[in-house]
Amino acid sequence: MALLFMAGTALATEAQPQKKKAPAQTTTTTTKGKQAAPAKKQAAPAKKQAAPAAPAAKSDYKYAVGIVAGLQYGISLKTMINPHFTIMNDLSWDIAYTAGDLGGYQGLIDHLNLAYQAKGASGKGIDLNWYVGGGVSFGYAEMGVDAIKVGGNAIIGLEGDMKNAPIEFTFDFRPGYGCIVAPGGFGAPAAGHVFDWQLTLGLRYTL
Repeated sequence: MALLFMAGTALATEAQPQKKKAPAQTTTTTTKGKQAAPAKKQAAPAKKQAAPAAPAAKSDYKYAVGIVAGLQYGISLKTMINPHFTIMNDLSWDIAYTAGDLGGYQGLIDHLNLAYQAKGASGKGIDLNWYVGGGVSFGYAEMGVDAIKVGGNAIIGLEGDMKNAPIEFTFDFRPGYGCIVAPGGFGAPAAGHVFDWQLTLGLRYTL
């Protein structure tokens, strides 16, 4: 009987279904209290556009046209070869005073001068430059009889350029030497050599 009881107990034990172990839960650690990472910084604003180029300096002009007055009355043309050298051509009616025995003369004379120009002082609204050079002069001269004047001269002067307007003015001194040739040649009463000088004012429009 004991053997039968033990065998029945063993069979009953094997017949009971075994409980499955619950799968291990995966613990996800969540960090509380921490805010989400900030969004990436916005792209830096585009660089500022380059400032517009400054206007050309008044000394960068190429041509200037205007008038001269004083002991000359006429038209004036100036050409800048480069920032330092300039050609001035004045066609004018001259009233010249001479240091020779011939006295003064009047005439329609063309003056062609090459000058070196350099920057001087700069003030409010104006730039001052100085220039020095020389050239030739030729044309019609009147000394009681019709004659021809051919000569050369030095030139030294001061130029003012307006900063806010395309205007310049000049003042210069022109000592010179010339030959007066009358129709009868150097034997004529109005012929000879003269040392002359002129003071000239100019007003030009720059281009």
